[in-house]
Amino acid sequence: MRRLPPLNSVRAFEAAVRLRSFTAAASELGVTQGAISRQIKIIEGFLCVDLFRRVGRDIMPTLRASEYAMELRASLDRIGLATDQIAEPAGARLLRVNSAQTFATRWLIPRLASFHSQHGNIDVRIVTSSSPIDVLTDPFDVAFRRYAMHFPGYVCKVALEDYCLPACSPDVLAGNPLETFADIARHTLLCHSSSAGLWDRWLAIAGIPSDKQPRRLRFDKLYVALQAANDGLGVVLAPMQVLTNDIARGRLVTPFLQPAIPCHPVEILHPSRQNANQRTRAFVTWFFEQASAGPQLAADLSGYA
Repeated sequence: MRRLPPLNSVRAFEAAVRLRSFTAAASELGVTQGAISRQIKIIEGFLCVDLFRRVGRDIMPTLRASEYAMELRASLDRIGLATDQIAEPAGARLLRVNSAQTFATRWLIPRLASFHSQHGNIDVRIVTSSSPIDVLTDPFDVAFRRYAMHFPGYVCKVALEDYCLPACSPDVLAGNPLETFADIARHTLLCHSSSAGLWDRWLAIAGIPSDKQPRRLRFDKLYVALQAANDGLGVVLAPMQVLTNDIARGRLVTPFLQPAIPCHPVEILHPSRQNANQRTRAFVTWFFEQASAGPQLAADLSGYA
């Protein structure tokens, strides 16, 4: 007979440790904070171990509790995955993809017609989010981010190498040509929160003195800055992988191929092969086919790191 703690107590404990808050755990599980406290007492009584300690006004998990929660989290993930697989009706269709909004709208969605033509029996649901993977509450089969991800039962690998170049609409270029780096002083730079410092690096490498730098228009998100570039408001410095579709359709052009500023590659997270369902395996195979068939980024980044 296995010695197993009560499942409700396990769920409450794991959520409280992961979220570092009884209140947040209660919100995620749809119960009261008092219910979380009671479940924590139950599992502490079962283990005969204190799992939390008070630090000032905060309650923090002990080191042993954090290690225990990590093991329980992996087990809960495996239970959830096994349950999803056995509970699926024959011929289940849904594939769940979680992605940052810019990558979803600028790279993934323009290519989905190809996936549907090959796998018409699979429905794709795309949820956009910038939240870290380990705090997502919605289940997913595949996720994309611009950083390495670690999730029990999943594997993470580099999906698309990338670097940033200036881009603008053809109308902007026709009205005010960019033939030399110095010409950029006559344009508006479109900035976004995730590009903080990128334009400064590009201008420094291009040799633009501080007294000749152009005005800037700032946005909170990359996809908003890209829309501003499409609408002719200025020049955006953006990852080439999210520019490729706009460039292919003639909505944007890249006036300079150097200097190129390196940025973190797009990474894909998906279940390990033994844990993946057929839909996920089909999507991952299709994705890498698309990635290898797309424009190969070949800028020389030496000296720009």
